[in-house]
Amino acid sequence: VDCDIEDCEKRDPKGLYKKAKQSLIKDFTGISAPYNIPKHPEITINTSILSEEESVQKIIDFLEKESELNLALETAKKLALKAGKKIMEIYNSDDFNVNFKSDNSPLTKADLAANNIIVSGLTKTFPTCGILSEESVKTDDRLDKEYVWIVDPLDGTKEFISKNDEFTVNIALVYKG
Repeated sequence: VDCDIEDCEKRDPKGLYKKAKQSLIKDFTGISAPYNIPKHPEITINTSILSEEESVQKIIDFLEKESELNLALETAKKLALKAGKKIMEIYNSDDFNVNFKSDNSPLTKADLAANNIIVSGLTKTFPTCGILSEESVKTDDRLDKEYVWIVDPLDGTKEFISKNDEFTVNIALVYKG
């Protein structure tokens, strides 16, 4: 919470700021003791500028956004693990079913299965978000969304095929570009 010292004094029903200025109170923050402004606060509420209602709304908005981002992170982690498990089932089965995309890059059964798990899970949980996935049909409207998921369901398909264990599941969330 941030507030100009003058506003703090005006709002002080006990007269503590006045007493601190008269040296009747020692180590009083902002008067006789320093106020150390946080270097990287997650949120700042400046009550000299914002009304009580605006301050409360800013806090509520922050907490709702924080809650949404926690849900997004947990969802992405669960989907990545579920997709990874499916990838490993296929990896250990030797049934890769390798095809080639128009750019001549390989596409396996594992790419498609992982993509289906991730994209369907994201779509179900976040229906208003855009999704840009390497293995899905591209649509331009997805990039106009406030939130866009970027998915590479099996990054390292060539490595997957060659069985050198150097592949990953990648899921990212972009906010306003």
